[in-house]
Amino acid sequence: MISEARALLADVGGTNVRFALSDSSGAPTAITIHQTADYPHFEAAAAAYLAQFGHPILSAVVVCAAGPLADGRIHMTNCPWVIDPQAIAAATGCPRVQLVNDFAAMAAALPHLPDGSCHPIGGGTIDASAPRVVIGPGTGLGVAALVPAGEGRSVVVPSEGGNISLAPETPREIAIIERLTRVGAPLRVEQLLSGSGLPNLYAALAALEGEEATPLTAAEIAARAAGKGDPLALETLQIFAGWLGAFAGDMALVFTARGGVYLGGGILPKWGALFDERVFRTRFEGKGVFRDYLTGIPVLRIEREDTALFGLAALAREASAR
Repeated sequence: MISEARALLADVGGTNVRFALSDSSGAPTAITIHQTADYPHFEAAAAAYLAQFGHPILSAVVVCAAGPLADGRIHMTNCPWVIDPQAIAAATGCPRVQLVNDFAAMAAALPHLPDGSCHPIGGGTIDASAPRVVIGPGTGLGVAALVPAGEGRSVVVPSEGGNISLAPETPREIAIIERLTRVGAPLRVEQLLSGSGLPNLYAALAALEGEEATPLTAAEIAARAAGKGDPLALETLQIFAGWLGAFAGDMALVFTARGGVYLGGGILPKWGALFDERVFRTRFEGKGVFRDYLTGIPVLRIEREDTALFGLAALAREASAR
């Protein structure tokens, strides 16, 4: 049983919820994963987790979830749960409840990640006094920034950058856009640059080759590319890398992210060498007169799945210091 008051940290996705307790230094510990489908609501999952550790006294509850924060609550995008601070406070007995978007938590984590958490993809040296941006292709495409605010403080800037219009640059990309926008609506970035969007990209390439695409998941497309038996799968991943690089370069310019562009989400760490870093970096830097500026910006791929918990822990420490 834990006798000292701890913050309860929870990173809620569509499939899993990752819980942790802050340790004596404020870092996440006792990390446990639960399946959202096993519980009717967040409060039931939290109760099961807290029971594992003897129902510790809570100093705060900090939760991030994959969905927009509106009217003080988060309606999950790919899960029937509604994350409600009043319900959480009533269930846990802790009145200090803070909710943030999942990528706001990712952004808050960036200065606190342990050594070895990231794989560098070119660029110069991180400027710790400059803005940082995190981009994450997962089920959707998340974007958020961490902006210095003076006196050693930083402010998280949430974003819906994954829902802006997708800009083609190459003839192949123009053909893909034309193929997918025959219904008239503009194409959003995450409709291609995400786990749910990758099958759209694969199907569009198949159609351009006059082939009937077998419906595949993002994982199945990556597996086909790894087996070298499907040239369309290989091209899908290459175009994905290039388009993601162009989008990441755009976001680096939007936020003047000399503190680094971080690639999170659940897709890229699983791809390993399948992710074409050369293609990504070429498109990242390919912004005309801003090429030299972008060449100096480091890009880092986050390799760990519990990143958001470090951000939640940082937010809990900030709240307790107020």
